[in-house]
Amino acid sequence: MEGVTLNKIAYDLLLTVRGGVLSDDDSIDLRQIKFWINNQRAFIIKNSLKGREISANVIQDLGCVELEAADPAECCGYSSGCTILRTKLEIPTPVKLVGTDAITHIGPTDKIDIPFEYVTYNRALYSGNGAFNGNLIYAFMLNNRIYLKMKGQGLMYTAMKYINIQGVFQNPEDIQDFTYCGGDACYTDDTNYPVDSSMVTQIKELVLAKDLRIISTAPKDISNDANDDAKQ
Repeated sequence: MEGVTLNKIAYDLLLTVRGGVLSDDDSIDLRQIKFWINNQRAFIIKNSLKGREISANVIQDLGCVELEAADPAECCGYSSGCTILRTKLEIPTPVKLVGTDAITHIGPTDKIDIPFEYVTYNRALYSGNGAFNGNLIYAFMLNNRIYLKMKGQGLMYTAMKYINIQGVFQNPEDIQDFTYCGGDACYTDDTNYPVDSSMVTQIKELVLAKDLRIISTAPKDISNDANDDAKQ
């Protein structure tokens, strides 16, 4: 879907509330409107995904996510003598689904390679110990980072520097610190907002009906004189 950005949705809502007249000293903060938009998006997605396939339009790609070696004990003053790979940056909070979360892909940066097995932390403790899965890499979320586990830690595991992570995140703006391999930011408020086209109208209606309802009845600042008429 082309042309739908968070900035565009936010400005459209502000124009609606202000009757098509904007002022540079408006009392309504666009950051607050964006916060409401992100909240309503997460609410709509969470309720619409029950038993349905996740639309590609709502998935965000974190690009090349750098890994670091960490001590699995993570205990001050103590070292287990072992290492485990984890993401250097904390991962944005994914939308929560029934029994899981909306992480849709974790794998090598080469997206045609076989992805890793994404499991819960509790399942990861017992994964990879069978006769036929010892060469699999398991990924799990812990303390807002993705960890990778592989029995024996073969060359594929130890040589990894970056992985690719995709998912549906509660706040799309939280991925602004992530970049593609070329260095471009994975997301800005002027790039495509991760929604289906049908969601845009729903989001606007919910923000207007719930979040902007009181503000929309207040007087608007039409003088553009550095004074907020809505406060007078």
